[in-house]
Amino acid sequence: MAKYWLTIVIFILIKTNVYSQKTENYQNKQTQSFCKMLHQTSSDGIIMFGIANGLDFLYSKPLCSDNSTSDCKKITGKNPLFVENDFLFSSEKKFWNNELELTKKAALEQGIAIGYCWHLRGMNSKSFYNNREDTFLAKKILIDGSVEQKWFINLIDTLLTPTFKKLGFPIIFRPFHEMNGNWFWWGKNNISPQEYIKLYRLTVDRLRKNEVNNLLYAWSPDTRFDTAYYPGDNYVDVCGLDAYEPGCSPYHGNKIFATEFEKLIEFTKNHKKLSAICETGLREYNGVWRYPMEIPQFWTQKVIGQITNQDNKSKGIAYVMSWYNADWNKDNKGSLYYPHPKIKQQFGKKGKEAIKDFKKLKKMKNVYFQGEGIKFYQQE
Repeated sequence: MAKYWLTIVIFILIKTNVYSQKTENYQNKQTQSFCKMLHQTSSDGIIMFGIANGLDFLYSKPLCSDNSTSDCKKITGKNPLFVENDFLFSSEKKFWNNELELTKKAALEQGIAIGYCWHLRGMNSKSFYNNREDTFLAKKILIDGSVEQKWFINLIDTLLTPTFKKLGFPIIFRPFHEMNGNWFWWGKNNISPQEYIKLYRLTVDRLRKNEVNNLLYAWSPDTRFDTAYYPGDNYVDVCGLDAYEPGCSPYHGNKIFATEFEKLIEFTKNHKKLSAICETGLREYNGVWRYPMEIPQFWTQKVIGQITNQDNKSKGIAYVMSWYNADWNKDNKGSLYYPHPKIKQQFGKKGKEAIKDFKKLKKMKNVYFQGEGIKFYQQE
């Protein structure tokens, strides 16, 4: 009997060791080094400032794909240190091919850390939003041999895999975000937590099978840090929170943000993961864009200010990312999440205050923009 139990204990120890090392076995040495560096910088209290599509979108010129400048650089003199692109725009072929080359230069020549998210358009609706045509899409993708699964796997094989391999350097990939909301076809109204976990793992497993070894995987629920959808330690490197209107609205007041932020930090500490605020900003409410009209000091007070006020628990936050500016209709009424040069003309005194606040954000010692002494990538 003693021999029997000893065999079980040895088996468990072996399995535990294999499991703990398994994630790194799917990462090349450069990606492992990248991950360790992020752990070090975040533990030192350094927060990378990021912008979604930060080099591809000027407010007045979305999808420009020109990394020589940005709205961020025009205000602060520097680009963001972290940029998350989106596979959503891969259908814009001319833009996409140029964007890949410029992204490579941004990483290897400017030292900007790169991420990708995936607003995957549904197979039937051609929209990433929750539409009737794709109500059961997420469930059907999980059925072996289904048309939906073949469609999904083909996208991984023909879009994601060659893109990540072409870029080559370490990338933070964030698929199927905000799953605890009801606005995406992979959201809570269409899929159970268990099914979501299978969908996320299917994505990661396929990329690993395709020998994509330069990725860190990010996972980010919305507003509430709901771990019911957590894919597991072997599938996630960065645990994040999409936290819009922190401390600015009834549905996301100071107390709610503080509570959920604390859950995020505690969870990532216990699971040895990186943590991040993967999306934030102050958006439209009752038909009015609230930034910068209501809170021009939004970035220093409501975002970084609240994070750094959490009893020094900001140590461990790898990055904070703003959503992007885009005046799609060129009528100065487009979405606005951080200042751009014309904000003074649009909003007068409040616009000037917002620019001043954003420059103050750039000067914060613990918030890093591009070119501030961190070099994540070495060109081989």
